[in-house]
Amino acid sequence: MSTAFALAIRGDLQALLDQELAAGKRAVTEVITRRTAYLKGLMRMTIATALGPRLARALRSGVKPDRGTSLNAKGAVYSKAGYKDRARGGIDLLQVFEEDQNIRPVKGQWLAIPTRELRSRIDKRRRLQLWQLFSEEFQQLVEAKSRRRKSKRAYENLRFAIIPNKDGKSLRVVDRANPKNVYFILVKSVRLQKKYNLSPLIQDASSGIDQEIVAAWEQNLTGSQEGG
Repeated sequence: MSTAFALAIRGDLQALLDQELAAGKRAVTEVITRRTAYLKGLMRMTIATALGPRLARALRSGVKPDRGTSLNAKGAVYSKAGYKDRARGGIDLLQVFEEDQNIRPVKGQWLAIPTRELRSRIDKRRRLQLWQLFSEEFQQLVEAKSRRRKSKRAYENLRFAIIPNKDGKSLRVVDRANPKNVYFILVKSVRLQKKYNLSPLIQDASSGIDQEIVAAWEQNLTGSQEGG
Protein backbone atom coordinates (compact mmCIF):
# COMPACT_ATOMS: atom_id res chain seq x y z
CA MET A 1 0.00 0.00 0.00
CA SER A 2 1.45 3.41 -0.91
CA THR A 3 0.43 6.91 0.02
CA ALA A 4 0.87 9.93 -2.27
CA PHE A 5 0.71 13.59 -1.33
CA ALA A 6 0.07 16.47 -3.66
CA LEU A 7 1.07 20.03 -2.68
CA ALA A 8 0.16 23.22 -4.50
CA ILE A 9 0.46 26.94 -3.89
CA ARG A 10 -2.74 28.87 -4.12
CA GLY A 11 -2.62 32.16 -5.92
CA ASP A 12 -0.17 33.69 -8.39
CA LEU A 13 3.36 32.86 -7.18
CA GLN A 14 5.00 35.28 -9.60
CA ALA A 15 2.74 38.09 -8.43
CA LEU A 16 3.66 37.38 -4.80
CA LEU A 17 7.36 37.41 -5.63
CA ASP A 18 6.96 40.66 -7.54
CA GLN A 19 5.21 42.25 -4.56
CA GLU A 20 7.98 41.06 -2.25
CA LEU A 21 10.67 42.47 -4.50
CA ALA A 22 8.89 45.80 -4.99
CA ALA A 23 8.37 46.16 -1.23
CA GLY A 24 12.05 45.45 -0.64
CA LYS A 25 13.20 48.00 -3.20
CA ARG A 26 10.98 50.67 -1.68
CA ALA A 27 12.15 49.86 1.83
CA VAL A 28 15.85 50.06 1.01
CA THR A 29 15.48 53.28 -0.97
CA GLU A 30 13.27 54.96 1.65
CA VAL A 31 15.57 54.11 4.55
CA ILE A 32 18.73 55.09 2.70
CA THR A 33 17.14 58.41 1.75
CA ARG A 34 16.13 59.15 5.36
CA ARG A 35 19.49 58.14 6.80
CA THR A 36 21.38 60.20 4.21
CA ALA A 37 19.36 63.31 5.02
CA TYR A 38 19.84 62.64 8.74
CA LEU A 39 23.62 62.36 8.29
CA LYS A 40 23.77 65.59 6.30
CA GLY A 41 21.86 67.37 9.08
CA LEU A 42 24.26 66.08 11.75
CA MET A 43 27.30 67.06 9.72
CA ARG A 44 25.94 70.53 8.96
CA MET A 45 25.32 71.24 12.64
CA THR A 46 28.82 70.07 13.56
CA ILE A 47 30.55 72.05 10.83
CA ALA A 48 28.44 75.16 11.49
CA THR A 49 29.50 75.09 15.14
CA ALA A 50 33.18 74.77 14.21
CA LEU A 51 33.48 76.87 11.05
CA GLY A 52 30.25 78.80 10.66
CA PRO A 53 27.06 78.30 8.63
CA ARG A 54 28.53 79.32 5.28
CA LEU A 55 30.81 76.30 4.95
CA ALA A 56 28.17 74.06 6.51
CA ARG A 57 25.81 74.94 3.66
CA ALA A 58 28.40 73.61 1.21
CA LEU A 59 27.36 70.06 2.16
CA ARG A 60 25.20 68.23 -0.34
CA SER A 61 23.55 64.81 -0.35
CA GLY A 62 22.20 62.45 -2.94
CA VAL A 63 20.82 58.94 -3.39
CA LYS A 64 21.44 56.59 -6.30
CA PRO A 65 19.56 55.70 -8.40
CA ASP A 66 18.23 59.18 -9.07
CA ARG A 67 14.82 57.78 -10.01
CA GLY A 68 12.86 54.75 -8.94
CA THR A 69 13.79 52.26 -6.23
CA SER A 70 16.51 49.68 -5.86
CA LEU A 71 17.79 47.02 -3.48
CA ASN A 72 21.25 48.52 -4.08
CA ALA A 73 20.33 52.13 -3.28
CA LYS A 74 23.30 54.14 -2.02
CA GLY A 75 23.41 57.50 -0.27
CA ALA A 76 26.27 59.99 -0.12
CA VAL A 77 27.01 63.24 1.69
CA TYR A 78 29.66 65.30 -0.04
CA SER A 79 31.20 68.74 0.00
CA LYS A 80 30.99 71.50 -2.58
CA ALA A 81 33.61 73.56 -0.72
CA GLY A 82 36.31 72.64 -3.17
CA TYR A 83 39.40 74.56 -4.19
CA LYS A 84 41.36 73.82 -7.34
CA ASP A 85 45.11 73.90 -6.93
CA ARG A 86 47.32 73.44 -9.97
CA ALA A 87 49.98 71.56 -8.08
CA ARG A 88 47.86 69.35 -5.82
CA GLY A 89 44.61 69.14 -7.77
CA GLY A 90 41.26 69.43 -6.01
CA ILE A 91 41.26 70.25 -2.30
CA ASP A 92 38.19 69.74 -0.11
CA LEU A 93 38.20 72.53 2.48
CA LEU A 94 35.89 70.63 4.82
CA GLN A 95 38.17 67.59 4.76
CA VAL A 96 41.18 69.79 5.53
CA PHE A 97 39.62 70.83 8.86
CA GLU A 98 38.80 67.23 9.76
CA GLU A 99 42.51 66.47 9.78
CA ASP A 100 45.38 68.09 11.66
CA GLN A 101 47.44 69.37 8.73
CA ASN A 102 50.50 71.51 8.16
CA ILE A 103 50.08 73.54 4.95
CA ARG A 104 53.27 74.47 3.11
CA PRO A 105 53.80 76.20 -0.24
CA VAL A 106 54.24 73.73 -3.09
CA LYS A 107 56.29 76.16 -5.16
CA GLY A 108 58.14 79.06 -3.65
CA GLN A 109 58.94 79.88 -0.04
CA TRP A 110 55.89 81.71 1.25
CA LEU A 111 52.17 81.42 1.81
CA ALA A 112 50.32 84.72 1.39
CA ILE A 113 47.44 85.12 3.86
CA PRO A 114 45.03 88.07 3.37
CA THR A 115 44.66 90.15 6.52
CA ARG A 116 41.36 90.79 8.27
CA GLU A 117 41.66 94.44 7.25
CA LEU A 118 41.86 93.48 3.59
CA ARG A 119 38.83 91.18 3.84
CA SER A 120 36.65 93.59 5.83
CA ARG A 121 37.41 97.00 4.32
CA ILE A 122 37.89 96.22 0.63
CA ASP A 123 35.24 94.72 -1.65
CA LYS A 124 35.81 91.39 -3.38
CA ARG A 125 36.55 92.85 -6.79
CA ARG A 126 39.20 95.18 -5.39
CA ARG A 127 40.72 92.35 -3.32
CA LEU A 128 41.15 90.28 -6.48
CA GLN A 129 42.81 93.24 -8.21
CA LEU A 130 45.22 93.70 -5.31
CA TRP A 131 45.99 89.98 -5.29
CA GLN A 132 46.73 90.00 -9.01
CA LEU A 133 49.00 93.02 -8.65
CA PHE A 134 50.76 91.49 -5.66
CA SER A 135 51.34 88.25 -7.58
CA GLU A 136 52.94 90.20 -10.42
CA GLU A 137 55.17 92.22 -8.09
CA PHE A 138 56.08 89.45 -5.67
CA GLN A 139 59.38 88.39 -7.24
CA GLN A 140 60.56 91.98 -7.44
CA LEU A 141 59.55 92.50 -3.83
CA VAL A 142 61.65 89.53 -2.73
CA GLU A 143 64.62 90.87 -4.66
CA ALA A 144 64.14 94.32 -3.15
CA LYS A 145 64.20 92.81 0.34
CA SER A 146 67.28 90.63 -0.24
CA ARG A 147 69.32 93.26 -2.12
CA ARG A 148 69.19 96.21 0.22
CA ARG A 149 72.35 97.78 -1.13
CA LYS A 150 70.95 97.98 -4.65
CA SER A 151 69.48 101.27 -5.83
CA LYS A 152 65.86 101.69 -4.78
CA ARG A 153 64.91 103.31 -8.05
CA ALA A 154 64.04 99.96 -9.64
CA TYR A 155 61.34 99.46 -6.99
CA GLU A 156 59.93 102.96 -6.57
CA ASN A 157 57.00 102.23 -8.89
CA LEU A 158 55.89 99.12 -7.00
CA ARG A 159 52.60 99.31 -5.10
CA PHE A 160 53.72 97.08 -2.22
CA ALA A 161 56.63 96.71 0.17
CA ILE A 162 57.69 93.78 2.37
CA ILE A 163 58.46 94.44 6.05
CA PRO A 164 59.69 91.77 8.53
CA ASN A 165 57.50 91.08 11.54
CA LYS A 166 58.87 91.16 15.07
CA ASP A 167 58.64 87.38 15.38
CA GLY A 168 61.34 87.02 12.74
CA LYS A 169 59.36 84.22 11.04
CA SER A 170 56.81 86.10 8.97
CA LEU A 171 56.62 89.14 6.74
CA ARG A 172 54.07 91.89 6.17
CA VAL A 173 53.03 93.08 2.73
CA VAL A 174 52.10 96.74 3.11
CA ASP A 175 51.06 99.64 0.93
CA ARG A 176 54.28 101.41 -0.01
CA ALA A 177 52.58 104.81 0.18
CA ASN A 178 50.90 104.04 3.51
CA PRO A 179 52.70 101.25 5.44
CA LYS A 180 49.92 101.15 8.04
CA ASN A 181 47.76 99.34 5.47
CA VAL A 182 48.79 95.71 5.79
CA TYR A 183 47.32 93.57 3.02
CA PHE A 184 49.01 90.16 3.36
CA ILE A 185 51.06 88.18 5.87
CA LEU A 186 53.75 85.91 4.40
CA VAL A 187 54.51 82.72 6.36
CA LYS A 188 56.50 79.56 5.70
CA SER A 189 53.67 77.27 6.77
CA VAL A 190 50.26 77.24 8.45
CA ARG A 191 49.13 74.69 11.00
CA LEU A 192 45.42 73.90 10.63
CA GLN A 193 44.12 72.31 13.79
CA LYS A 194 41.50 69.62 13.64
CA LYS A 195 38.09 71.23 14.16
CA TYR A 196 35.76 68.23 14.22
CA ASN A 197 35.45 64.48 13.83
CA LEU A 198 32.73 63.24 11.48
CA SER A 199 33.33 59.50 11.98
CA PRO A 200 30.99 59.17 15.01
CA LEU A 201 28.26 60.91 13.01
CA ILE A 202 28.60 58.37 10.20
CA GLN A 203 28.40 55.53 12.72
CA ASP A 204 25.32 57.07 14.30
CA ALA A 205 23.57 57.47 10.94
CA SER A 206 24.30 53.88 9.92
CA SER A 207 23.53 52.22 13.27
CA GLY A 208 20.52 49.89 13.12
CA ILE A 209 19.91 50.52 9.45
CA ASP A 210 19.38 46.82 8.68
CA GLN A 211 16.58 46.48 11.26
CA GLU A 212 14.93 49.63 9.92
CA ILE A 213 15.03 48.24 6.37
CA VAL A 214 13.45 44.95 7.48
CA ALA A 215 10.67 46.80 9.34
CA ALA A 216 9.99 49.05 6.35
CA TRP A 217 10.04 46.03 4.05
CA GLU A 218 7.38 44.25 6.11
CA GLN A 219 5.28 47.40 6.33
CA ASN A 220 5.43 47.98 2.58
CA LEU A 221 4.61 44.36 1.88
CA THR A 222 1.60 44.43 4.23
CA GLY A 223 0.36 47.62 2.63
CA SER A 224 0.68 46.25 -0.90
CA GLN A 225 -1.15 43.03 0.02
CA GLU A 226 -3.97 44.92 1.68
CA GLY A 227 -4.22 47.26 -1.28
CA GLY A 228 -4.31 44.32 -3.65
